[in-house]
Amino acid sequence: MVRPDLVRQKLAMLHRYLRELDAHRNITLAEYLMGGDRLRAIERLLQLIVEVAADINTHIVTEIEGLPPTDYTDSFHAMVRCAVIPFDLGERLKPSAGLRNALVHEYGGIDDRRVHAAIPLALEEFRLYAQSVVRWLDSHEKSGP
Repeated sequence: MVRPDLVRQKLAMLHRYLRELDAHRNITLAEYLMGGDRLRAIERLLQLIVEVAADINTHIVTEIEGLPPTDYTDSFHAMVRCAVIPFDLGERLKPSAGLRNALVHEYGGIDDRRVHAAIPLALEEFRLYAQSVVRWLDSHEKSGP
């Protein structure tokens, strides 16, 4: 059974990370490429945003389908299958899993331009993601188990 309290707690974390990332919304590419603490803070926030969304996905999908998604990318596909998020949003969120993996594992180095470009995308797409999850959760809670 989906635990609405757990999902809402994770959504609160997601909103907090998005607010923190929003403080960096207007960083220019030149400023970003200068590196330092701000760059690492942005990288970490992007990582946390994807991870908390994947946690939400895993919980909901496992409860609905009986098996967890195979990876972060599949977790967004599965949320589409479970009708929690729309198809087009799931497609736009899939690349975030690859970005998260690149940040964590530094496959071939980190593409700072890609990370910088991800800031406004993450702010927009993960807010839409949260709205979709809340709508689904509200509907799920009204309809009962």
